[in-house]
Amino acid sequence: MTRIVLPTDDGRTLAHFGIARTFAVFDVQDSQILGREDRINPDPEHTQPAHHKLVLDLVRDCDVVLASHMGPPMVRSLKQLGKRVLLAPSEDVQASLGAYMEAPEDGLNEYTIEHAAPPPGHEPHDHEH
Repeated sequence: MTRIVLPTDDGRTLAHFGIARTFAVFDVQDSQILGREDRINPDPEHTQPAHHKLVLDLVRDCDVVLASHMGPPMVRSLKQLGKRVLLAPSEDVQASLGAYMEAPEDGLNEYTIEHAAPPPGHEPHDHEH
């Protein structure tokens, strides 16, 4: 089984990873969705000093991250935790999940620092957590 997480505000469209209101977590096996859990981000406004750690703790048990907007520090941290961080091909949660399930090993591009950008209204900064 693989656990996949996508950041969303409304459950249907992708949001910036660190400031998403929720994280849609899917358990997938053999191209079948076994379950979905929506986890609430305790700091979607990015105001808490431990924001970075809070978000990482929410997705620590996930294997794959599908995102279209994420800051460089979060990309680095997720990869250091051994997560596959992939660039979502669509802003639609179901379409992005479907694209991953069609070709889980090589169908999507790795999310790189070049793709990364801080959330709107936030100055870029590094986190050491």
